[in-house]
Amino acid sequence: MTNGSDPTPGVDRGGRVAVIEVEGDADLTTTEAVRARLHELAADHEGSVIVDLSDADFIDSPTLGALAFSAKVFSSPPNRFAVICPPGEVRAMFELTALDRVVPLYDTRAEALASIREAPRSR
Repeated sequence: MTNGSDPTPGVDRGGRVAVIEVEGDADLTTTEAVRARLHELAADHEGSVIVDLSDADFIDSPTLGALAFSAKVFSSPPNRFAVICPPGEVRAMFELTALDRVVPLYDTRAEALASIREAPRSR
């Protein structure tokens, strides 16, 4: 998803994992779109979500807050939410705010998918 575009995520066809890609600046406009899409996806209590910040250049505090809130919303059952955020300036924002302790961060999509797929599912 680029800044100001439609927040329709891609879907990993190997499972029930929606992927929301954020490119450029994750600012207020982007936050609203991501938050709305995450809210829709939270209704599916068996689905999982990955937010990919690999191509994000900047992340503001409302976006950080939305991701922290989503980490809690998607915590039951556990391991349904992951954020791809390689080392760099965006990751530093999570670390400076201590949100890296709340939001599950991964360097690559493969790592994020593995964390979700390895989680036990409730039936």
